[in-house]
Amino acid sequence: MLQNTTVCIPAFHPFFLEKDSDWIVKNFTLIQRASRTRTWWQSHVLFLTIGGAYKLAVLFQKLDELGYIKTDFPQTHGEFAFAGGTLIIIPPGAKLFRIVFLGNIIQHIHTKKFQTTLQSAKPPHALYSFSANDYVTHLDHGIGIFRGYTASPNSRALSATYEKFINTTTNVNRGYCVLEYAPARTRLERKRLAGGTARADKPACLRMQTCADRLLVPFSHIQKLSPYYGFRKPTIHRLGNETWLHTKQKAKKDIIQFAHELLALYAQRKITQRQPYSRDEQAERILASSFPYEETPDQLKVMKDISRDLDRSEPMDRILVGDVGFGKTEVALRAAVRVALANKQVAVLAPTTILAYQHYHTFQKRLRDFPLRIAFVSRLVEHTEQKIILQRIASGAIDIIIATHRLLSKDVLFHNLGMLIIDEEQRFGVKHKECLKKFKNEVDILSLSATPIPRTLYMGMTHLKTISVIQTPPPQKLPTQTFVMPFSWDKAKQAIELECNRGGQVYFLYNRIATMETIKEKLCALLPHIRIGIIHGRMPEQQLVKTITDFQNGDIHVLLATTIIENGLDISNVNTLIVADASRLGLGQTHQLRGRIGRKDATSWAYLFYNPKRMTPQGKQRLNILKRLQYLGAGYEIAKQDLELRGAGNLLGKEQSGTINAVGLNLYMQMLSQEIERIQNENN
Repeated sequence: MLQNTTVCIPAFHPFFLEKDSDWIVKNFTLIQRASRTRTWWQSHVLFLTIGGAYKLAVLFQKLDELGYIKTDFPQTHGEFAFAGGTLIIIPPGAKLFRIVFLGNIIQHIHTKKFQTTLQSAKPPHALYSFSANDYVTHLDHGIGIFRGYTASPNSRALSATYEKFINTTTNVNRGYCVLEYAPARTRLERKRLAGGTARADKPACLRMQTCADRLLVPFSHIQKLSPYYGFRKPTIHRLGNETWLHTKQKAKKDIIQFAHELLALYAQRKITQRQPYSRDEQAERILASSFPYEETPDQLKVMKDISRDLDRSEPMDRILVGDVGFGKTEVALRAAVRVALANKQVAVLAPTTILAYQHYHTFQKRLRDFPLRIAFVSRLVEHTEQKIILQRIASGAIDIIIATHRLLSKDVLFHNLGMLIIDEEQRFGVKHKECLKKFKNEVDILSLSATPIPRTLYMGMTHLKTISVIQTPPPQKLPTQTFVMPFSWDKAKQAIELECNRGGQVYFLYNRIATMETIKEKLCALLPHIRIGIIHGRMPEQQLVKTITDFQNGDIHVLLATTIIENGLDISNVNTLIVADASRLGLGQTHQLRGRIGRKDATSWAYLFYNPKRMTPQGKQRLNILKRLQYLGAGYEIAKQDLELRGAGNLLGKEQSGTINAVGLNLYMQMLSQEIERIQNENN
């Protein structure tokens, strides 16, 4: 590939992967000539010459477009690294190139033989990420369907998972991922894919003899694959055409613009300064000793991280992620107390009245021995009382304000706001998020989310935001035992009696407001000694809060509710959940509801009933997943698609959804992370 003083870097593409290692050397002159006039060759090869000047940012972008992956140190074909003025790259073939730069000018090009050590390595972790029929994104070929693993290109046997593949082969490090793509539309495409064309300027892809086009990806190239996550069902690409290349190029333009916008916001926060918050160590010890549970290691770590943030003069912008019931509220409460005791106001913003009221109840209970003034603002507070509270907020007579989006109204003025705590930010609408922007550069921000953050999203956003994750459950917390069965009044009655007989309470989820009274009458007839309350989203808020308060105080045994209880209710005495028709709920939604119980060291039970006549294949699959994944902290696996995308919307914004759909969330975040890193390096 090195001819005199010029090196040819081919795209990491099946056309070149199928060639002998010396094919490019033999055809070097023809390739160089073709790259001057033919579009395909211009976009699939790169020539570098000693003495030539190359802007590094443009060079890295070109290598990315050719299908190469930037790593700390390249270990296999298709990877490159740049450090100390030296570019190390491993193209297809048996050569490794070391290209030495002085500034932007190439001084030397060295070659050496390269032999992959993959056979002696452990299997890449990514192999465990795919299962049959998953959508996947191939960096060079676009979105396809993963069909399984095979040991040989000529084998027809497919293993649906990598675990099954291990049991059917002797060498677990050698094999292929089988991807299926849409059939070729034209006769020319079909000839090209089958290798029947004689033209050397067009790519050829390995094709299995089936109706659909299939691509075999060797395990050594597994880094080219990533699970596809999008906001809708993706379009399957076709092999052998330019559609995917154009899609990536358009996504790249959108991502570059978005990266600049993110960095501009980040730079604005960087130049904003405030006084570090003082510490009242005695008050912190008293607050910690009054916590009725033992803190988890993750909670303690996050508390220390937040404390360090508050010691600095740069405002905090931290996202705290944790599964339902893992103790995010306590972490936020302690941060709020430190800020409030330093004579700064704290605002706690929640998307629903129930969640805001729950936080108000928690803060009042935990801080009753502290000299802090706490107020609650929502539509259920009388207008006259609201006016008084707002006046006290403006004068500084309120230390901690807990509210719904009412807090974002123009008539709400703060005296000296220091911290904004946002719970479940992804649940706020676009209009409300626009109002939130006025706080962003001026105060410390702590966002709470039960939405699992995908690994790639985590990596991408750590350039700009600080993300903390609480993964360890509370020590006394037990997994919720989940039962999936056809609906039965007898089973529901037994479940309620079992819980009430041990002094507990029950959530009965029924999501049809029109017939809730009928269900209540049926329950009263079956269980005449049980007190039953109803809540739903159309109730007057005063009545809603009164019913919740009665339930918290134990005056109601069974709370008949819609999915309004999904966020906000935190009552440790409720350890049984009955869902009348769980097949009609989303996977992540049902997981959130299941997290409403099991809040103490008692055994908790979730009864997920369904109607066999209305059961769909998708509903059955969701319920099977919930039954299978009952362990603590299973939220990431359960909600991988449903909640990951809500997390992406939270951090990225809805305007990015089109680009995410086009290439998939994983590839989007990989490209965004690389672009942010490139811009930061340029600026430095």
